[in-house]
Amino acid sequence: MNTLIPKAVALVASLGGAIAVLFETKNSSSPIDLLSAVDSLTAKPKKRVPNKSVCNIFEAEYNSIYSAGNTYSRKLQKIEERFWTKDEFLKEVEEKGLWNKDDLKSKIETACSQNGKKAFVEWYYQDHSKPKTWVYNDKIDNNVDWLNDSSVDMPKHWVEEWSGKNS
Repeated sequence: MNTLIPKAVALVASLGGAIAVLFETKNSSSPIDLLSAVDSLTAKPKKRVPNKSVCNIFEAEYNSIYSAGNTYSRKLQKIEERFWTKDEFLKEVEEKGLWNKDDLKSKIETACSQNGKKAFVEWYYQDHSKPKTWVYNDKIDNNVDWLNDSSVDMPKHWVEEWSGKNS
């Protein structure tokens, strides 16, 4: 008998809750079904796409290339989904207190004014005696249209935006 009391209480509570929900949905004047999922909570968030009208700073990965003459160069290999506007990037650099922040700010300002409103940065050791930092290499970025280079991997949802097919 003692084991039936908690089960009976649980059953009554469950039925009471179900009745309350049904009563609320039946008498609701809202056109939204209260039992259905709210789209804004279940829908995938829209992925951010760079805005062509402002300078964008893209996180990138580079390949190191050694030629037969033992010369070393780097080529942009992949553009990551992470990017910033110029102001967002410079704010992050300032907040992190990066050791190369003045040089980085100067290079980013120059890139944004000369390289078609874009710059590519990589998080690595610019100086192996110091911590990792964002590095901008103007020799790699110099007048190359990496966003339209088919050999460079980039987020799929950007392709139409930057190729001009969606403009």
